[in-house]
Amino acid sequence: MAEPARARASYQHEERPPHRTSSLPSRQRNSPASSSKKREAETIWSRLREVLHNNYLLLLPVFLLVFIGFVMVLSASSSLNPSGTIKGYRYIFQQVGCALGGGVLMLFFALI
Repeated sequence: MAEPARARASYQHEERPPHRTSSLPSRQRNSPASSSKKREAETIWSRLREVLHNNYLLLLPVFLLVFIGFVMVLSASSSLNPSGTIKGYRYIFQQVGCALGGGVLMLFFALI
């Protein structure tokens, strides 16, 4: 015998995902300040991903040239101190520091 439509629909329900609990207390979890900071951080990271994705053809040659510059500085400065101490690699450390600083500034201005 066929079941009425209402009876069939009563026990057919959607499966819900398991409830996730947070380690934060409820007052911190639901505070507007934490949600706005989280939303702002997600916005910055999504914007950064978008910038990197859209400009990969420009960034690839830049990173390639920076790497070639590292190789050139290392090959030229390593002969200054044949003993192999850390002083012989002073110029490559300066080059890496400047490249990292320039990369951070590049990302900062790309987000603006």
